[in-house]
Amino acid sequence: MSEDDILDRWLIGKSESTKIAYRRAINRYMKFRNMTARELLEEADADRHKPIFERGEPEFQLRMFEEYLQSMKGSNCKGQILDFTLSENTIKLSLSAIKSFYSHFGLPLNFKLSRTNTTVIKKIVDTEQVRDIVTNIKLLRDKAITLILFQSGMRISDCLSLKYKQIKEDYEAERIPMKIDAMSIKTNNRYTTFIGKDAFNMLKLYLKDRDLQDEDYLFITTQGNPVKDITFEGYFKESLEKLGLISEKKRPYQTGEITPHSLRSSFSTLLSPHLDSRYIEYFLGHEDRYGGAYFKPSINELREIYAGIEKHLSISVDRRMYERELEQIKQDFYDEYKERERLKEEVERLRIAQEELNEMIIELGEKTINVDENPINRDWIAELRKKTEVGR
Repeated sequence: MSEDDILDRWLIGKSESTKIAYRRAINRYMKFRNMTARELLEEADADRHKPIFERGEPEFQLRMFEEYLQSMKGSNCKGQILDFTLSENTIKLSLSAIKSFYSHFGLPLNFKLSRTNTTVIKKIVDTEQVRDIVTNIKLLRDKAITLILFQSGMRISDCLSLKYKQIKEDYEAERIPMKIDAMSIKTNNRYTTFIGKDAFNMLKLYLKDRDLQDEDYLFITTQGNPVKDITFEGYFKESLEKLGLISEKKRPYQTGEITPHSLRSSFSTLLSPHLDSRYIEYFLGHEDRYGGAYFKPSINELREIYAGIEKHLSISVDRRMYERELEQIKQDFYDEYKERERLKEEVERLRIAQEELNEMIIELGEKTINVDENPINRDWIAELRKKTEVGR
């Protein structure tokens, strides 16, 4: 059955206006998930056959889509996954359409639409926006905090409470992705997350002049005290103000604005199309969800998983692409050098051949021509001798 056949079967019996609206909704969701209609159904069917504590992937992904839609409400969505102006009704229609799609094929989702008056709008930022925010933050300390929040998914309170012993092993080994032995202040759970190259390099710049001991806090003020949330938020808001993302930094955050927590929300939203929800929840410190007692991946497994998705959180130019381009430039330069050497050898070979030819002509001329009786031939042979001497 083709993709069109799957969608047509789902939409049989619906009005033309409903068909158009539902088809648009499922197309947007397929683009968000980077999956076909068939793959969505196969994923849901496979999820139903997992052990009970591992189920829930389709519901998790749909919730991530809802958060993405909420974060884009009122924004200019042209050129993104969305191509329309978002309203609350549009969001509800889209989610209802997707639920209908799964239900039609006997795979109903355990998913309830959020109530309008209780919906928490989480503003999502992409890698380019994070790059701009970091660029406009003054202090290396706060640049490092911003990148750690974005690349680890940590809460701001957990990040600011980090001590050196929680990063020491991988930091001193300069191992990337760098492991963080995190502690959730909110739930008192210990969990493991990671940061990529961008956050590691910025952290290294910030810590380079510190002689750290195990119990030392990573992020401190000039007086040596741990940085407080409000201190970091002041510099963070200042960067947002420079970028025009907020109009007044000395007021509380407004609904739908970018906040430090947006970096944590963006971590899960940006990774949801590329990573099993159990790993996302684990990196976020939600290990009790999806049967935390059963889901205990090894550090090596977590590191390998994170290394595979780090590119989706990177704010720097793809180093591999840069290295490929550099290798191509080196190869082109080498090829050009070899060609010049070949041409030099060819010129030298032709010069020697010309000298030998001149000598042969002179020798032949002297044997067959009476030079004294023919001044023209005499001058010609003398000229050849001169050229031959100059060539040598």
